[in-house]
Amino acid sequence: MNFRLLSTNLSPFFSLVLAIVAVPVLISTGFCKDTICEGTNYEFQFDEPKWSGTVHAEYRGGSRHVGKYGATIPLTQDETSLLFLDFRGRFDDDGVVNFLDRNFETQEYNLGLVYRKILDSKQILGVYGFYDFKTDDTSNEFHQGTLGVELLGTCWDFRVNGYLPTDLGREDAGQAPIFGQRFEERALWGVDYEVGRLLGTFGESCHELRAFAGGYFFDSYAAGFPQLAGPRVRLEMRLFDLAFLGDGSRLTASAEFQHDDVRDSQGFGGIQVQIPLGKGKRDSGAPCLTPLQRRMLDPVVRDIDIITMLRTTGNPNGGNGGTNGGNGGTNGGNGGTNGGGLP
Repeated sequence: MNFRLLSTNLSPFFSLVLAIVAVPVLISTGFCKDTICEGTNYEFQFDEPKWSGTVHAEYRGGSRHVGKYGATIPLTQDETSLLFLDFRGRFDDDGVVNFLDRNFETQEYNLGLVYRKILDSKQILGVYGFYDFKTDDTSNEFHQGTLGVELLGTCWDFRVNGYLPTDLGREDAGQAPIFGQRFEERALWGVDYEVGRLLGTFGESCHELRAFAGGYFFDSYAAGFPQLAGPRVRLEMRLFDLAFLGDGSRLTASAEFQHDDVRDSQGFGGIQVQIPLGKGKRDSGAPCLTPLQRRMLDPVVRDIDIITMLRTTGNPNGGNGGTNGGNGGTNGGNGGTNGGGLP
């Protein structure tokens, strides 16, 4: 499917209606029960740590092509809590939306500290902070702090993230000549949020189908840089304990759609592989996890980019410039939450 063609043909009105309708549809879904996957033995019988580290890789295509990789490293844990490091790297072919008829390749690195606590048999509370670093082929570099809070459940999810670049408000945020013009590139502060709902489970390993709906807002204090604001919806299918990857592994396929006035409608499809660093749950000496407990290792969902915007300021001999686009998006998918157009 040509996602780039699809994204330009879908109307903004349709994307708004889709986001508005999504939440009531999720609320009206009656699938979730207090106990899912009944009959599976999830008793802990061993003294070894419940949660091991993981490595993961992801590809997203459509309006933009993105490769991601990373690892989670547990630092400390007990029966109901986990503190871990979250490292991520990303590269893409078009990380700065602009009107110069040119793609700007970008790279970004994120280092986060994540704490999650099981509150009861149905909910996990998580808080996290990230340091983000981004560079692109204009030779500009950007730094950012990201803070977020999440509530993960057997049926419902909720999360909100805040993004604050360290160079917000600078008047010299990156200038260099392109095609005889000069431009200014800035990082934007912002927030995003989403609500998620479990739609169904199937199979012995309780594979899941989940849907998410939310929105985002990004802005700059500088004149001439338009706001980025709009709805975002996402669908994920999560497969667990795959035979060819080992117990404790997961494979996530996702589809995402978003719209704002600067980047218009955008569509993405993605696939992510997560592999445990250690014994799987059915290996000798390893504990078994409930569907809620294994969510302690869910990827943190956040925008995958430092959102940057490019604005031409004229040519060396004078003249007027125009305003150009920016980047952004989600997941974990981590998440989107991602930069071009992803979370």
